[in-house]
Amino acid sequence: MTATVVCFHATSHCQIQDSIYLKSSQDSLHQTKSASKDSTYQGVDLKTPKKAMIRSIILPGLGQAYNKQYWKIPIIYAGLGVLIYAGEWNRSNYYLLRDVYKDMIDGKPTKYDQYSRQNIRSARDLYRKNMELSYIALVGVYGLNILDAFVSAHLRTFDITDDISVQIKPKVDWMPIGLIAETVGGVGLTIRLH
Repeated sequence: MTATVVCFHATSHCQIQDSIYLKSSQDSLHQTKSASKDSTYQGVDLKTPKKAMIRSIILPGLGQAYNKQYWKIPIIYAGLGVLIYAGEWNRSNYYLLRDVYKDMIDGKPTKYDQYSRQNIRSARDLYRKNMELSYIALVGVYGLNILDAFVSAHLRTFDITDDISVQIKPKVDWMPIGLIAETVGGVGLTIRLH
């Protein structure tokens, strides 16, 4: 009777999770909350994604400042400013053409009498659509600001060293089948995480 034993051993040292902080060796696991706040942390940034997200909800760009990504703040405010301006410009034109269209239907003279009712209605509808899209995009940029602050704070502890690599190599091995050893070919995949 022949028994074949196949063993696989894999060790992976990936990322340090943001909710687990490395404490110095003299700290024990059963400390009180007040004592654990006073303990020292080894090289881990204590900025949490939740705090960054809440700050960005309160004021756009504050989460980016919390993450020390100051270069993103002007981009956020430029996007918000352009969308607010576009929304208000489209809103004022929509209200103007809405009133003109009502006056045309009522038979009142307007300074836009050289245009047909159909043209005024089409322009009015276009300004309304653009106004709504501007405000939807404004909410989207505000949401992206919050998401960016959260993700950036989450990735602060992400390992970006040069030790991360993937190697794909052809592999030839001998596989004993009974009394005869057969040549077996394949592909070896090595993922080095640390």
